[in-house]
Amino acid sequence: MSDFETLADELREIMIEECEDLMSDVLVELTSAPPVGTPVDTGKARLGWQLDTTDPLKMEIYNREPHIGRLNDGHSKQTPAGFVERAVIKHAPD
Repeated sequence: MSDFETLADELREIMIEECEDLMSDVLVELTSAPPVGTPVDTGKARLGWQLDTTDPLKMEIYNREPHIGRLNDGHSKQTPAGFVERAVIKHAPD
């Protein structure tokens, strides 16, 4: 393996670790208590957050609860609208 390939592999691993840390921070934010994270009535929406790391270069946080969009739009008075976007922005690299 050339020095370039070794360096590329090391950089790839660093990037994956940084992405995992970022996604974990966002997930913690989304599952935290209102008024920061997901509003809670039955708890289904807050428990619905999942982190998919199947492809380390395409990690995804998702929530399949049907009403998560309405909650993010401000349907609940517990958490202001846009809590998902705020969580992502808060933890995004400068």
